[in-house]
Amino acid sequence: MDTTQDIAKVDQLSQVIRYVIIEQSESGRPTDIKINESFLGFKKVEDGSAVGLQGDIIDSIKSKVIFICALFCYLGIDLSKCRGQGYDGAAVMSGPYSGVQKRILDEVDRAVYVHCAAHNLNLVLNDAMNGILEIGKFFASLEKLYAFFAVSIKRWTLLSEILSSKRKAGSLQLKRLCPTRWSSRNYSLLAIRFSYADILQALAKIILTSNNASEQTDASNLKKDLESFEFVFQVVLHTKILIATNGVSQNLQKSDFDLWQARDLLQAARKELEEFRGEFEKAKSDAVELAKSWGVRVEFGQKRVKKTKRHFDELCEDQRLSDGDKRFKVNVFLACLDIAISQLNHRFVGLNQIVDSFAIIQPQVLLQLTAEELAKECDKFREKYYDD
Repeated sequence: MDTTQDIAKVDQLSQVIRYVIIEQSESGRPTDIKINESFLGFKKVEDGSAVGLQGDIIDSIKSKVIFICALFCYLGIDLSKCRGQGYDGAAVMSGPYSGVQKRILDEVDRAVYVHCAAHNLNLVLNDAMNGILEIGKFFASLEKLYAFFAVSIKRWTLLSEILSSKRKAGSLQLKRLCPTRWSSRNYSLLAIRFSYADILQALAKIILTSNNASEQTDASNLKKDLESFEFVFQVVLHTKILIATNGVSQNLQKSDFDLWQARDLLQAARKELEEFRGEFEKAKSDAVELAKSWGVRVEFGQKRVKKTKRHFDELCEDQRLSDGDKRFKVNVFLACLDIAISQLNHRFVGLNQIVDSFAIIQPQVLLQLTAEELAKECDKFREKYYDD
């Protein structure tokens, strides 16, 4: 369930229901389990509060009759058989005390809420990169670079001709930054990484040949941003983070991907980022090598250090990082990775609990349990789903 506005700015509740069909052989033995999704339609939202959305959802579920297949003419959806809820992380939907998921859970105590995993991973990247000023400036520069070439056919043609002459056209063109799907920014970074010299060549040509003063100024500012060592280091940093999470994001959107696999991939991504956190010097070495190949001066820009007034009862002076290397490591590199790792731990607690509750049906778990442990876990599982 999610709400979205149409062209007339009317808030509508989109409704998608997932259900399971157990296929049987001619003898009546189960042969396969198929998971299906059906779009039930849109419903105009009059009340956007948790109470209002709860009423809309329950009314829709109780009143909807869907056609599944030739074996069933019409099937009424029974709310008491609901075993899961999936929404985004908005407080009105996921609130633990008065959100929609809690109100539905009060109606059906086994309708466990799980935050959409792909959306949740996107929020991890959003928190890690939006909360740091330097990273915000980095991605703003990427967006300005795309806009600078994209709004002018002449400039875009110039860049395309330079890329074509070096057989780099097509997939390595500059790409727009998607504001909602952070994992897709991996393609934008790859375009920068493999077409960096060509982009600088296009900007330099515009600066030298353009008769438009505003165009020359914009090109000059963009070229200055791209030629800083901090920009190159951030290309290395974000490429590593997005490569570690992009594969997970793509798999989480597959229809045949289960929660057990999702947890394993998320844990692997978190472990990879934790290892990368301790490899600042290696990352710096990669950035230095890349900067030298691009002809960029290997030096962090110096910033004026702000000093605050020292009061009489303070034990020492206010100290700030003045060294560019240490400042980047603490304020950008470690800060970004710490937020990402922390969010990967925090945001998927609910998903891990669901996986643990169904661990008993996983082959790898069954092989590890003794007969007594297996009987105990089966009793727990049967007590929870006693009438299913």
